Amino acid sequence: MKKILIVLILVLSCNQSKDEANIFFLKGNVAFKDKNFSEAIKYYNEAIKKQNDFADAYNNIGLSYQKIGDNKNAEINFKNAIENDENFIDAKLNYASILMNSNNQEALIILNSIEKILIDSANYCNIRGQAEFLNNDFTKSSFYLQKAVLTQPKNSEFLTNLGTLQYYQKNYNDAEKNFLKSKQIDSTNSMTINNLGLIYSKNKKQKANEYFKKALNIDPKNQIILNNFAYFLIKNNEINQSEDFIKQSENIDSQNPYLIRNKGILALEKNSNNSIELLELAFQKNANIENIYSELGSAYFKFNKKPKACEYWQKGKLLNETEASLEYKLNCL
Repeated sequence: MKKILIVLILVLSCNQSKDEANIFFLKGNVAFKDKNFSEAIKYYNEAIKKQNDFADAYNNIGLSYQKIGDNKNAEINFKNAIENDENFIDAKLNYASILMNSNNQEALIILNSIEKILIDSANYCNIRGQAEFLNNDFTKSSFYLQKAVLTQPKNSEFLTNLGTLQYYQKNYNDAEKNFLKSKQIDSTNSMTINNLGLIYSKNKKQKANEYFKKALNIDPKNQIILNNFAYFLIKNNEINQSEDFIKQSENIDSQNPYLIRNKGILALEKNSNNSIELLELAFQKNANIENIYSELGSAYFKFNKKPKACEYWQKGKLLNETEASLEYKLNCL
């Protein structure tokens, strides 16, 4: 009889812990919906204290950290969610979405493993399209991003991601159309505004300047926007102003290849001989940086290394870099 009593007490205690965990979890959901992500994390952690295998709580902690830009902790918690529930498909998708920035090949393996289940999911197609973009497979990236937009044609993020791919393919007209559609749906999407700045930087300098400023007003600590605006300012001889944005970017991530590219170009403007070293480092980190072959060619040429300059300009010419093509024709033929 005593044994039965002990078992009953244990069962009741277990059920009570789960009930308390669910209460904290629901409170976390309310805080998350109200965009109070720090408070949401506290509630979800309380839920886990009551039930340490609470996969949904780990997943939602990951989402909360993702919202505040803490990708490291987001990654840890998505992984914990999967470890506590190996069939948690949404957690696997969330994990891949974070992981592709640090280990894109592993992210693609995860995405492949859940594709049969999620192939008709717009969110899956959007994330898969971004991963394929990072993998430099623009054909696959286009397939998935187009499918995401077809499934949800009024999703600002999906339109922006498709436009970004089109921009890198130098399909500027279609890219601009998708960015404008995205802006019409959500005028606060900082990446849409930033990307329109990139479009207009080609031939509408004043308009580009306005859009970069708008993007930074919306998201002042976004390193992508800071780097793009700094590059635009350097190319338009606004050196002093560009230095301020370069410093801000450096405080976020000093190893960012676009930041290093900008520092290299700035060094070149000041005739510093470490410009080549910086540009080569940026190239090693990311060979797909826009106009990197043009910039490297200019650096080598300025320091009287014409053969190396022509080598980079020729490669840039093959990739349809306008500046590289012009410099190669002017100096190397």
